[in-house]
Amino acid sequence: MPKAAKRPGLTQALALMMWWTAFKRERSIRRVLIALARQRVVVVAQPGNIWIIENAPTGLPNQAEAIATCRMRGWIDVLEDAVPKGEWNAQGMPDLQRSFKRTEPLFRLTDSGWAVINRVQTWLIATFVVSVIAVVATLVYR
Repeated sequence: MPKAAKRPGLTQALALMMWWTAFKRERSIRRVLIALARQRVVVVAQPGNIWIIENAPTGLPNQAEAIATCRMRGWIDVLEDAVPKGEWNAQGMPDLQRSFKRTEPLFRLTDSGWAVINRVQTWLIATFVVSVIAVVATLVYR
């Protein structure tokens, strides 16, 4: 007889722990997706049409894994690859000594990414359930 069958409480606790871990991962993926949706172009610098982007997601926990998951699910696409990345100093000017030495891709959200953020599927299911309940109530209480 397997050990798990002898201790059903342990199996339930393990299943609950695995569910909680999966829930936290999905939540962090959605946080990164929402952070990507918040970025915006502030200035198009000349010469060269350089985009200055604010609210770019940096330093989020598990960001690389979340971005890879979002790309795999089709929620984001690479808009530009190898874009120079840098930060601003305290005076609001680019720190040319430390910044713009590394490159990262620039992402855009797809239609399905926006649907995930707005929870379109949840709203569709909820409206379907309400309409089914309304039909059943109409048929039962004629």
